[in-house]
Amino acid sequence: SVVVWNDETNVYVSYQTIGAYKLKQTHLYIGSCTSIPVNGAGNPRIGLYPFSTNHGTNGVSIYTYTIPRSSLPAGCVCISSHAEIVAFNSTGQQYYSETGWGNGAQINDGGSWAMKFSYCPEECPEEEVR
Repeated sequence: SVVVWNDETNVYVSYQTIGAYKLKQTHLYIGSCTSIPVNGAGNPRIGLYPFSTNHGTNGVSIYTYTIPRSSLPAGCVCISSHAEIVAFNSTGQQYYSETGWGNGAQINDGGSWAMKFSYCPEECPEEEVR
């Protein structure tokens, strides 16, 4: 799953798996929908996404990107989150490998199954000073 939240300073995008499934690599685009890196056919070029992390041979169950709100356009943003997912049996042998996307709308109707979704940062209430 992909979970998104914010505070006054940052937006957080967290990838999370369950069970034997692990994140081997993650790619993240966050910004204007019109600026998602795509090829000539309109399919995303995840190698050009501004955030990318290799999580090693054994992978991880949770990984969170922290993006300064000051680096993002004002208002709502577009997110495209991609992951390479693997699973291991009880002896540590990899038996599964697949890619996945954060659920949303297709980036290219009729193209790949790559997806994007919008996120509107919430304004944090100011603390009362007494």
